[in-house]
Amino acid sequence: VTKTGNKQLLAGDSMRYDLTVANNSNVPLENFYLHDRFPTDCATAKTITTGTYNTRIPYKVVYKTNFNQTPRTLADNLDPSVNRVLQATPTALGLKSGEAVTQIMFIFGTVPSGFRMVDNAYIYGTVRKSASGSSFVNKVDVGGLNDSQQWIMSNDAWTTTIYRAPTYKKPTLPTTGW
Repeated sequence: VTKTGNKQLLAGDSMRYDLTVANNSNVPLENFYLHDRFPTDCATAKTITTGTYNTRIPYKVVYKTNFNQTPRTLADNLDPSVNRVLQATPTALGLKSGEAVTQIMFIFGTVPSGFRMVDNAYIYGTVRKSASGSSFVNKVDVGGLNDSQQWIMSNDAWTTTIYRAPTYKKPTLPTTGW
């Protein structure tokens, strides 16, 4: 799994993370998943673009929130050849005041050796204005069980620095005496 995104942002900016995943092992993997943790203390999720995959295995996307750690289904029985945009805002999901998406997981079932993304998945969000002057690490992991029932896993992380927006002060012009 690979994660990339914005290295630097201003508080209040939109952000995007790109995810790439593949089963580069030489065996199928059962219970294959892609799991992304969203840094809700610094940013809020807006949309998830699912990406497309080279194998026709229907999958689902689930999420957890800061108020509820029970996975809830965002979308189910997704066609891997169709790139979808899923809404992940609190309003779209009917979340409570102060509740936000903290984790997103794509669940595939069993994937063959060579399974991979054709088009990357993207997660879009907005940097909180209160996060000004900080940095955060966004983590992702992927895994599945091999034929010996051992977990094969990979992870990646991306660090983003949030700068305080510069304040503009109107300059004072000299008095000319006219």
